[in-house]
Amino acid sequence: MSKKIRIVAIISLLVFLLCILATPVLAAVPTVLTYNAEISGLVATLNGNITVTGNGTDDYRGFVWGYDSYGDPGDTAPGVTAYDYSWTESGAFTTGVFTHEATLETALYLYHVRACAHSDDGWAYGEELDFFVGEADKIYLEFRLDLDETRIRGNAGIPTGVRINEPGEGLTTGYSLPIWNEDNEELYFMHCVPNRWDGESHILLHITTALANANETGNSYQLQMEWEQTTPNVEEIPVTINTTTFTRTAASNTQFECYRDWFIVLYNADVGDDIIADDEISFRLRRIAAGGQLKELDGELIIIHWGILYARGDLLGNPDIVVTTTTFPGLIDDLIADETLLGGEDMVFLGILAIAAIMSFVAFRSAFFGLKLMAGMMWFVVFIFLLTAPPTGIEEGTGLQVALMLVSIGFGVMIVLTGLGKGVRRSQDQSGAFSASSEGFKFKIPDFLKNNDSPEARRTSIRERNDEYEEKLDRALHPKRRKR
Repeated sequence: MSKKIRIVAIISLLVFLLCILATPVLAAVPTVLTYNAEISGLVATLNGNITVTGNGTDDYRGFVWGYDSYGDPGDTAPGVTAYDYSWTESGAFTTGVFTHEATLETALYLYHVRACAHSDDGWAYGEELDFFVGEADKIYLEFRLDLDETRIRGNAGIPTGVRINEPGEGLTTGYSLPIWNEDNEELYFMHCVPNRWDGESHILLHITTALANANETGNSYQLQMEWEQTTPNVEEIPVTINTTTFTRTAASNTQFECYRDWFIVLYNADVGDDIIADDEISFRLRRIAAGGQLKELDGELIIIHWGILYARGDLLGNPDIVVTTTTFPGLIDDLIADETLLGGEDMVFLGILAIAAIMSFVAFRSAFFGLKLMAGMMWFVVFIFLLTAPPTGIEEGTGLQVALMLVSIGFGVMIVLTGLGKGVRRSQDQSGAFSASSEGFKFKIPDFLKNNDSPEARRTSIRERNDEYEEKLDRALHPKRRKR
């Protein structure tokens, strides 16, 4: 190889190395997904997932959340975004799911959340999701509102029926709702307030919507909910109407993106005329212009579902009950475990009480003293139980506890004394009921505890009484015979 060729090769190699060194390294921020939050009272478990790390590992991950919706913060630290709250943790993180329990300050509010992560090349955020928080320690009962089609047709504004993915095989249907104008499309609903409502919590409504078009990110729609209530047989239908609105800004370009929008019906909105059980509530739903700087949707807004939620005031409205099974025996076990029904000690007390009652019933019908003594001892056990561990509903030191203790000890003493052979007299009347008397007291057994002698014994007793009666009658009729 000539010297010239070697020089050219060396120069080419140097140029290649310089090109490699001069090539910029592309930024590699993480890819993050936001998952739905899990709500328990005023505690929300936020969920995220790092699907792609920035450069091998990420050094931060976390969440931002708040009361308002915002666009993607981009390469911005969570603490300086427009969201109200943020949380991060440091470490060497690879791909995978992560969570955070956030304590929320305000109930009956719609929160917005994004997951985030950080690498050497900056911050990245997932899609924004939202979640609604009801009142703490409330369990809600949901109904589907009745669609008042008669009134809708009467207003000559029937919303167009829509089948998602039509003419495909989609199963979801709804109503297309344009921006309302006079005599334009609107939806009417009716509902009767259930007796299971607790009567002191605001009523919630949610409307499920879908966007007919793709590429709606940043566009908005606004829904207006109006309602009025009346108490049948008490008042006339009111002319006052309560109004509330909800505004949604789309955060996805996906076609048929689905959202759930929330409204709060204040049960005490009308002063002096609170909503009560069995009231009839009428609702009207309209789509109105978003207004302000908001840009309207380019396509249709489809109303898919509407539901109304009442906080339960019945037994199953107790949030402390943890139901672990759907079977009735399992439900009873869960109620006992949560001390909503009788607990274990109460069941023992009821068992002892039942045994004492049964033994007493048998002892009164038997001449065996040992059985009477055992029955009496069982009532002493009931007395001890009432003294040391009174059942649910009987507080220590109250008059009820003392009275029950006296009754139980009285039964025990009485049964033992009636079993003592000496000093006990037993008599029987014509009906078959017998009485037992001892020193200091007399006890008469009710008719249903009549002595159950054999038929032959009863006939013998009747004959003896008849002979005695005839003898007395004969003496009365023949007094001289008696003198003789």
